[in-house]
Amino acid sequence: MTKLYELYVDGKWFGQDLDKIDVVSPATQEVIAQVPKAGKDDAVKAVDAAEAALESWSKLTAEERGQYLETWHQLIDDERETLGKLMTEEQGKPLKEAIGEVKYANGFINGMPKKVSEFMVTLSLPHIQTKNLGSKAASRRGVCDYTVEFSGCHDHKKSGTSISSRLYRCV
Repeated sequence: MTKLYELYVDGKWFGQDLDKIDVVSPATQEVIAQVPKAGKDDAVKAVDAAEAALESWSKLTAEERGQYLETWHQLIDDERETLGKLMTEEQGKPLKEAIGEVKYANGFINGMPKKVSEFMVTLSLPHIQTKNLGSKAASRRGVCDYTVEFSGCHDHKKSGTSISSRLYRCV
């Protein structure tokens, strides 16, 4: 049976009424899942929701944002085999390699809050600030939006950095 997925934006699932895109196994050429074919309006809806959440998110400390990332890290770790199997089915990647990629990618989620906290402390010390960084770097924040194929490492690097440093993400 083909798994049907939905979109999740602003705390709500939707997309049942949209056209679907087939996800095809490279090994068997079977349709293994279907995802909604989102369009420009759906992307705008996601960015608007992220922007609305930005004010409260950006008021959290690096430590508080780090707690969210630690929870996310634990959830990924708990499901690493399931995620590895999914990657194997979608990409044809050997299972051991896929699980290894999930573990590797998850390391970026786990380590980023500490790095960002250290960076923010560095920026708050005037004698260490440089012409290139300055205090403005600590307040740069906004919504970032991009499309990503599921490759854990690349997305997790961007997510860990973005979420830790006061950005709200739409993927």
